[in-house]
Amino acid sequence: MPWITVMAIMAAAVLIRHLGLIAAVEDAVGRVLGREVRLPVVGCSKCLSFWATAAYVALTARQAGLRTWEAVAMPPLMAYAAYWLELLLGWLDTLYDRTYDALYTDAGDGRGPLPAGHKGGSRADKA
Repeated sequence: MPWITVMAIMAAAVLIRHLGLIAAVEDAVGRVLGREVRLPVVGCSKCLSFWATAAYVALTARQAGLRTWEAVAMPPLMAYAAYWLELLLGWLDTLYDRTYDALYTDAGDGRGPLPAGHKGGSRADKA
């Protein structure tokens, strides 16, 4: 059961970073403190996965009945898995952008799915 929990922790860490929630927290804290704030440990999904898993293992290793090798192996394995999950999410994001562009971009002649004069485009065009 602890392996499922650490996989959920890893997935949550990657999603938190991928969806931009870390940047939003940094901006909110920066506004409160009146200066720019960067949190280096949570700025990388692999680092966040490693340290979140390490904290979980440190707090619950005895109660979960983890053997020593499991407790030592979990954080680096989840950081490695976070790398691959992040690559998968990046690929899916690119696939989404390409599909969106193919479906909702037209030449502005009114024959496409968008009204005439609409610029179309995706999030990547606005960045």
